[in-house]
Order: sequence, then structure tokens, then C-alpha cells
Amino acid sequence: MAHLTIGLLGRPSITCAGQPLELRLRKELALLAFLAAEQEHRHSREALAGLLWPDDPEETARNNLRVVLAGLRRQLGAAGAGCLAADRQHVRFVPESDHALDVRAFRELLAAVRAHAHGAAERCEACVARLAKAADLYQGEFLAGFSLSDSPPFDE
Repeated sequence: MAHLTIGLLGRPSITCAGQPLELRLRKELALLAFLAAEQEHRHSREALAGLLWPDDPEETARNNLRVVLAGLRRQLGAAGAGCLAADRQHVRFVPESDHALDVRAFRELLAAVRAHAHGAAERCEACVARLAKAADLYQGEFLAGFSLSDSPPFDE
């Protein structure tokens, strides 16, 4: 089992070492969700600050990002040290870290079904099993019930 488990299909949920983790701030959850869901890219601090604090002056938004990132790392503990990488210009979620992400697993299962050479997926036992796993992962819409009222770009 992965040290860090992130569920974004349905109501967001995070577990660390098997224990539920409630993040203190909504922006911490928003930052983690965005970075994890978009882990194939590194993101500029400027873009992240604009995404989460679109109406704040740039310096204020960048400071808010520093504070939220530090708080997120602190709450994730050892898992955070391995899953988040940041330098002065960029922040990214480390795809190779010890984590499980339902969105990633869901996408991989569907991609495997699409890539499998067969006439009909419903007659292929391997594809039916993959689709069943994908259905189990799907607990609802992406980030169901979660939004940031002060950040329309994030909600989009």
C-alpha cells in the first residue's frame, strides 16, 4: 500500500500511512489536488499563485503560496518530503513518489482497455476486469463538493 493515498474522484480524501489526513486550509487541498492531478508537469510558482489567488497582488499571492506549500509539507510529513519538489521557480508533484492517486489509476485502466487489441472490450476478460476496477475507483465527479469561491480559475 502506498504511503500517501489521494482520492479526487468524489469527495476529496487523503490518507498518510493509512491514517486519514484533514488539511487545515482549503488552499492546501486545492494545491495538492492540482499538483497531483497534473503531476506530469512542473508548474511555475507564478502560475500557481495566479490560479489560487487571482485577485491578489503578485507579491501577496506568491507569499500565500509559500505559506500554503510549507503548511502542506508540514502536514504531509515524510510523505510530503518525497512527493513534492520545489525550487525558487517551480513546484511539482513527484510521479515516482510512494503514492496512489485514483485519477491516475482510473486513466491508466481506461488507457489499457483502449490500447488492448481486441474486437470488443465486453468479451475480453482482462478488459472487463480493468473496467470493473475503474468503476470501483469512480466515487463521483472530480473533487465533488469542493470549490474555492475566491478562485474562479481553480474551479474551472
